[in-house]
Amino acid sequence: MIAFEILVNGDRVCTAGVESDFGMLTTVLSWTKRDLDRLPDEIRSEVPAEELKMIISGQKSLDEKDFENLQWQGRELKPGDEVRIRIIHADHVDAPESSKKIHPKYVQKKRSGRLLH
Repeated sequence: MIAFEILVNGDRVCTAGVESDFGMLTTVLSWTKRDLDRLPDEIRSEVPAEELKMIISGQKSLDEKDFENLQWQGRELKPGDEVRIRIIHADHVDAPESSKKIHPKYVQKKRSGRLLH
């Protein structure tokens, strides 16, 4: 299977892959800076003003309509960090930190009868 071998500053984070005939695998690097004064008081203390992070996730097709969302342990990042993602073929990958079976409402049938998400 196709997998992402992910390292930060030379340290191995994980090898992520979707063990299914159909699925999706993604790694996102994101930076967010928020104006906390614009947020409601009840959530202001729960949200960081600034964050830099990596999210590793996927979706595994279980059958025609059910999927499983997969989440590997991400990582907080800082300026100067080096992120390396190597695309490999792998027989085995690391188990996700969490998974959740879903029946997505956003799956729609096209006129051809094929399922898209």
